[in-house]
Amino acid sequence: MRSWKKMWKDELNALPPVGRQVLDAPSPAACDEVTVNADGSLTRKKKILAFTLPPALVAVVLAVVLVCIFLLPVRDAVQRYAFMLEINPSVTVSTDADGTVTGVAAANADADIVLADGVAEDMLGKPVGEALVIFADRAAMLGFIDTEGESAVRLTSCGDGGELLSSAREMLETHFMEDGIQALVLSAERTVSDFASLCGAAAAQTADAVADFVEDVSVFFRNRGVENMTADQLADAYENTVFDDTFIETAKEYLSRNLARIEQNAEDVGNLYSLYFAILSHDDNPATGRKDYWSVKAVYGDELDGEFAALVAEMDEALARYEIDYGVKIEGERELLDAAADHISLTVEKLASVIASLSSEVLARNLDLISSLLSMAGLGDDLFAGLMRLPQEASEYIAKAAEAVSAEAAKLAEDFRDVYNAARDVLSREDYDAWREEVVSSFRSEEELWESMSGKGAGKGLLF
Repeated sequence: MRSWKKMWKDELNALPPVGRQVLDAPSPAACDEVTVNADGSLTRKKKILAFTLPPALVAVVLAVVLVCIFLLPVRDAVQRYAFMLEINPSVTVSTDADGTVTGVAAANADADIVLADGVAEDMLGKPVGEALVIFADRAAMLGFIDTEGESAVRLTSCGDGGELLSSAREMLETHFMEDGIQALVLSAERTVSDFASLCGAAAAQTADAVADFVEDVSVFFRNRGVENMTADQLADAYENTVFDDTFIETAKEYLSRNLARIEQNAEDVGNLYSLYFAILSHDDNPATGRKDYWSVKAVYGDELDGEFAALVAEMDEALARYEIDYGVKIEGERELLDAAADHISLTVEKLASVIASLSSEVLARNLDLISSLLSMAGLGDDLFAGLMRLPQEASEYIAKAAEAVSAEAAKLAEDFRDVYNAARDVLSREDYDAWREEVVSSFRSEEELWESMSGKGAGKGLLF
């Protein structure tokens, strides 16, 4: 049987040759569709010809598409949410579409204390209700929720919180009931603009933008915006945000606890100054120029005798004992004179008076003096003494602010330890709902209830 290829070739060879006129005719630019009109005339409609890109160009286009798909960062288009739990302290969290917390940000300075020591990190990655329970429990531990009386918290969502808002509210209520805490959980949905203003993201106009703010901003309220501040601005911000009421109470306790040490230090500095002046003015002082103790020692060493030599030896011993007692070595005349001047300008009696009336303003005015006294008393390396030295750089500010909130949290935890750990009866759902109904029925709305409570100083123990 003959091959079909050979048969096809034979048929092609049998065709007459194409004439030169046809071969030399120009190729058409497009295929035309001819239409016969009613008057017999002809009209041609030009068709768009398909074309093929060169292989190199196809490769480039494909590469660009792949880069866009796989390499460029693309914000997840899935709906995200934001919620705020107001206890005063207040916290804002962002979540993904499933309600998993993706960002945590303090909404005020008090919230920094609650979020200190890794609490914010513990909240990340948790379901929103579970994360807010962590915050609420920590707030109760630090005395921000009245565990002995009646109080309330408010949970709000940015836009449509839907089932996530209801679920988080139920988890908070269950937590309070199991802990025997009579705390109402009020809830509301806010518009994006209202919510954004409340949490500090005033420029945000969408729920996604609010979530971006929460995820990108510093967790601690008091750290925001410090990166571009001057040293003076950092000092002002530090005094205004770090020297809050809790810090002042901690300062009072710290200074009172060390008042006896400061008093003894003042006495020892006074003794050193007396010896210094006795050496300086002694008739047997051999120096013809500078006659202070350190200058005499540098020039004459131990080549001294008589009463003057005994006086110098007494100064040797006093300085050595001072270094042992306080860990501070006084190495020159200027250091001793500065220490003596500080103790003269702020006697122990005056310091006690300052402590009794201590406020953020009083502390700020006496900061350098108090820091100097603490340093001379060997307390300059203490955490709290360090916190009373103003930061010079943003990184130092941030580090000190973190240390401050940890110190404040530790103090509050100690102050409220017994109250928080006290045995309380578990509340049943029936009893909790009945109590809730009784309280809410006294007001026209939950919003009015919250406003009334806030007007009475909502905060540590939101009492009705």
